[in-house]
Amino acid sequence: ARPAVMQIAPDYRTQDPDAIDVPLPYCGADPFCELVPVSTNFDTDPEALILAILYAEIIDASVILIPRSFPDPFRERVTRDCIRGAFIERYGVGATSRFRQQRSEIEVRGGSVGSGLDGADNGMGFGPDGLLYVPGYDSDSVLRMNVLTNEIQPSFVPARSGGLNAARNILFEPGGQTFLVTGELSGAVYRYRLSDGSLVERLISGLQRPTGMALAPDGSLLVLAQPNERVYRFDRQSGAALGSLLDAKDSGIEGGTFLTLLPNPTQAVDASQIGTQYWVSGPGLASGKTVALDMYSATGTVFGEAFDPDDVVRKRWGSIRFEFLDCDHARFSYASTGADTANFGSSGYDMVRILNSNAAIACRASAFDQVSDFGWMSGTWFNAARSGEGVFLEVDEDGLAVGAYFTHLPDGF
Repeated sequence: ARPAVMQIAPDYRTQDPDAIDVPLPYCGADPFCELVPVSTNFDTDPEALILAILYAEIIDASVILIPRSFPDPFRERVTRDCIRGAFIERYGVGATSRFRQQRSEIEVRGGSVGSGLDGADNGMGFGPDGLLYVPGYDSDSVLRMNVLTNEIQPSFVPARSGGLNAARNILFEPGGQTFLVTGELSGAVYRYRLSDGSLVERLISGLQRPTGMALAPDGSLLVLAQPNERVYRFDRQSGAALGSLLDAKDSGIEGGTFLTLLPNPTQAVDASQIGTQYWVSGPGLASGKTVALDMYSATGTVFGEAFDPDDVVRKRWGSIRFEFLDCDHARFSYASTGADTANFGSSGYDMVRILNSNAAIACRASAFDQVSDFGWMSGTWFNAARSGEGVFLEVDEDGLAVGAYFTHLPDGF
């Protein structure tokens, strides 16, 4: 789901949050949901609302939340969490409200997130640790909250840490160790540690009212700031200026508070080729006429220039085994059950060699039970009845092996 900005109607604001039933248009669990805020700058002109809806149509939003009214700008912001509900920053009352689905009803859970936060502003989000981070525009701080236990650290980033003034936007950096915060009135971007909220550095200075941030595909940092509501580009590691992308004269930006990147439809990845294929790989040893390998999954990063090896998470998937029947045929089996596995199950079937090799020719020239080396085991192996999966196997003369098993995700994923 991609909820739009919404606001609490005035009738609800004076009531006890625990006693309110707010009929939101949608609140559901979507494991692939993505939040894209849509802003109309609190303009009640129909044209502004129409443009916002057209924007939602361009990004193919599956769900749009539209407020019933457009009252005085409380700068409220929805952050959608797939499991824990929808969270709304309420600038005017310095609070964050949570909406959670129970059966078919939506109810408000909790009111103010606690003392110490003043001016909860747009820019909150869930960190890689699963905790909610909320910037305090007027308290010049950042609050951290465990939404499952309601444990709150109201001054996780203390007021004015490093000179922070008017905390506006939070951006979590790759690697999961640090996050960035824009200080709109201090004209700077700050880097803090995710572990304890301590200041790492004042990364960028000299900006005029910086607000939104985003990471460009090449890893550089984009910051929306004045003058001319310009989108500036910086080196994310050093803070060095790399120029700007556009300004208000070209884009019509006015009062911008957030920045997000949308895929270019003319360069969009062919979604029909993104499907269920799944790979595991790992090392092993050959002994006699068998090869056994431990296999590992590798997840957490993305394709192409944005690939970051520091983001890769490796876990033991299970094991595979080849029992060779002759130089070109083998009984293949896999085991991924129990502790320290991905629990894909266990089974087996016959495989054949796809391509010939000099080592395979030499193997065939001798009686199979007399073949003592291992190099002939190398090759690409598959089962014709299961075209679309198989194994790349390499074995050296000493029996050291490495393999990659390409298959597909289990049913339901």
